[in-house]
Amino acid sequence: MSNNYKTADTRMAHNMRVISSYKTDEVAIGHEEGRGMFMDDSTKTILNRLDQDIRDHKQEMRDRETIILNDSRERENRYREEIKAQNELFRREAKEREERMEKMILGITSEIKEFKSEISEDIKDVKSELQQSKQHIQSMATTNKWGNFATIIALGGIVVAMIIALVQISSN
Repeated sequence: MSNNYKTADTRMAHNMRVISSYKTDEVAIGHEEGRGMFMDDSTKTILNRLDQDIRDHKQEMRDRETIILNDSRERENRYREEIKAQNELFRREAKEREERMEKMILGITSEIKEFKSEISEDIKDVKSELQQSKQHIQSMATTNKWGNFATIIALGGIVVAMIIALVQISSN
């Protein structure tokens, strides 16, 4: 396509040089012969070719502008589609990250609840063991009291038995 433009420009430049030199010759000759106002067929042909070349060149320029415009629109649409695709990808990735975060938070929350229930059970077990220890200590204290009381009574019984034995030995 670029070659066609060069050909058209070269042809047009050549035609312009020919016309320019022809007009100069015609004016010089025409004034001498009295034909300055009239054109011969070769001049008309050259001017018609020049007009056609100019029309062709203008059409080529319009075609080139149309091609450039269409190309830029196509590029713009492609960029818009790429941006839309990137935005969609970013949204999808953000949604996936959000879902992962929610799952992680729910997992942590459930682990905290499990840990809390385990601690509650451990506290109940400790309270139960403390209650049992308290009851055991109280029963041991009660047993010691009765053991002390029984020891005192037993010692009292021994003392009484010794006194009776001494009284009987002294009476005999």
